[in-house]
Amino acid sequence: MRRLSTRRLLVTDSALRAVLLGAVPLALVTGALTPSAYVGLLGTSSLLHAWGKAGKHAFFVPLLSDDQRLAANSMLSTSLWSETIAGPALAGLLVGAVSRPASSA
Repeated sequence: MRRLSTRRLLVTDSALRAVLLGAVPLALVTGALTPSAYVGLLGTSSLLHAWGKAGKHAFFVPLLSDDQRLAANSMLSTSLWSETIAGPALAGLLVGAVSRPASSA
């Protein structure tokens, strides 16, 4: 991973997560979503995520002066934690608003 540039690391992490997390609804529709398949997709999607988070911080280092780095690092960390907390809550609201209960026919 050290040989990859910051940009490539971020793109690789994002692409891997998008493909594998996007495979969850496809597996559900095709009937291939078992608990073990779900855990496998989630686990594999997080494989590069720690490096992706570090890459986000490293991406901004060349753009900032030394006296701006602490504030920028704090703001980026706050942003990452906010998405971790607010993301699932917003997704739950979206699912509740968009999906309809299955009717028994």
